[in-house]
Order: sequence, then structure tokens, then C-alpha cells
Amino acid sequence: MRKFMIGVIFALVLPGCNGGGHHEERKQLTPEESEAVKSEIKALMAVVIEGLETNDPDKLFRDFWRSDSASFYLNGMAMQGYDEIIGGFSQGMESRQNTKMTLSSEEIVVLDRDAAMHLAEFTNSMVLTNDSTMTVKGYWSAVFKKINEQWKVVHVHESFNPAP
Repeated sequence: MRKFMIGVIFALVLPGCNGGGHHEERKQLTPEESEAVKSEIKALMAVVIEGLETNDPDKLFRDFWRSDSASFYLNGMAMQGYDEIIGGFSQGMESRQNTKMTLSSEEIVVLDRDAAMHLAEFTNSMVLTNDSTMTVKGYWSAVFKKINEQWKVVHVHESFNPAP
């Protein structure tokens, strides 16, 4: 499944990475370049986690692509476009007092010098405004694309594990 997903991402993201759709010979990344991309993506994901845990939608979505083409699939529900994504999450964050996000099986896949993917399993424990607690576990993938020399999240998928 992971190989299939990476193949789909290559087909969707990479054609637009060279700017004009013209074919050009791309030099393979060195191990050092690949590690540098991974470090950059890891740092961006730390800000995403901080935004979740502090209920700060501006921080959470700081590096999201502000475009109608940005997409977020949350447990089968599609949100299309930056405004719809941030609106949906801002509303949901109002029902939480605090959140603790734990990642496991985290992996960063460098697709190209201008495209990467962050994959992880997560556990999200929340205290809601009514003082009840809720914990969800699941999987996510976030696709990053370098746009105007800055990494942007262009697509996210998040699925929850079925309740026991």
C-alpha cells in the first residue's frame, strides 16, 4: 500500500515541481541533500504538532498552501481549499481545552528536491471544553511541495482506527 501511495503522489505532485511543465533532466539528490530535506520537513511537522497541542490554527496551518487546490481528507471527509480547511479546523479546536499528540512509525520520504511526504501513526488525546476526555488513534500522510522556494503542505490524509 505504501508503494502505491508514493506512486500516486509522484503522479500528482512532481509534474508541477519544475515550474513550467517542461521536461528537464533532474539530478538525483545526494544523501546529504536528502537528509537536509528530511530535516526541513521534520522541523515543519514540529510546528504542526505545536499548533495542534496549543489549539493555535494559525500555527497549525502556517505552512499550508493558501490555495483552492489544497486538500485535506479527514477520515473520509474531504475539505478542499485553504479557507475550507482552516475554517473546519478552527471550529473543531474551539471544543478542546488541550491536546497531546504522539507520533510513532514516523517516516519522511523524499520524493524529489521539491517534494516530500511525511507518514506517521498518531495518538491524539484531548480534554474537551466539557472536561471529558477523548483519544483517537490513526494514520496520516502529509505531502509537501516547494513553492516559491518555501515548503508548503499541499495535501493531507488522516484516518482514524476503528473504535475497539
